[in-house]
Amino acid sequence: MKTSVLLSLVLAVGILAPVQAKPIPKKPTAPAKVKDAMPAEVRALLPTGATSLYFGKLPMGAGGKPLLVHLWAAGRKSYEGAPHQFEPSPFCVDIFQQHGTGPNSIWSRICSTVYLGEDGPRDSADVTVRWLHPKTKQHPVLIIVSPSYIATRYTVITYPMDVESVVDATSYIQEFLQGGIGGGKTVYDFGVDARGTMTVLEKSWYQDGPVSTTVLVWNGRQYVANSSSQK
Repeated sequence: MKTSVLLSLVLAVGILAPVQAKPIPKKPTAPAKVKDAMPAEVRALLPTGATSLYFGKLPMGAGGKPLLVHLWAAGRKSYEGAPHQFEPSPFCVDIFQQHGTGPNSIWSRICSTVYLGEDGPRDSADVTVRWLHPKTKQHPVLIIVSPSYIATRYTVITYPMDVESVVDATSYIQEFLQGGIGGGKTVYDFGVDARGTMTVLEKSWYQDGPVSTTVLVWNGRQYVANSSSQK
């Protein structure tokens, strides 16, 4: 009798005992993209108090060879209510070339361009590279896009010589302000002329459509309109 009662209790406990569910395996997640860390030799050249706005490799060397581009601002507005974080502020574009391969390689600065921007990039900037002669990929052109409250500023830095072949290569800086108020606005784009040279397209818009396009051609120092550039 005692044996049967004990057996009944054991069975009851076994039935009532909670069953632990097996954990559902998690789906594998893609590894997070890690942004390239700034090399120590590049960071060492950033002045105290300066603000880094863009850092990355761009294909602006000979034949599209990647070079390291670093855009930074000399200072930052600290008081509240400032209309712009930098007003005005010197901006600098440093270009570095890599020497060696592997962990022992180093980056050396080969070119610096300084310009004064009335309203430059804020916390970051969109930097792209084009070519003064696109077909042969000669003479790089850096385009820095800086959105603001009512307009977008295009800072176009043209290097008429290859930056790798000349120490501290000469550059020419030109700014274009895209935007407008009311129904009219100005929009900028880029093209190529009959010489195979990059052009800046200045498009005047009204309401929802373009009214006219002015082609700005390179004259050796800047992009200018000529008598036959209006469309």
